[in-house]
Amino acid sequence: MDLLQGKIRTIYARFLMAAFGSALISSIYGIVDMAMVGQYHGPEGTAAMSVVAPKISRCRWRGNI
Repeated sequence: MDLLQGKIRTIYARFLMAAFGSALISSIYGIVDMAMVGQYHGPEGTAAMSVVAPKISRCRWRGNI
């Protein structure tokens, strides 16, 4: 892939598909994780996940994890 000589639409489309795919997988993972915690640990586990999950996401976004 040549970023200087290649077609911008093709490069952008590949980037967009990869970004959308990773966001979709991350969202599905979060939903399934919350459902499993809620199933096996009840409301207390779900509440704990609701508090901790955004903090973990921020750490991943910053590159700390």
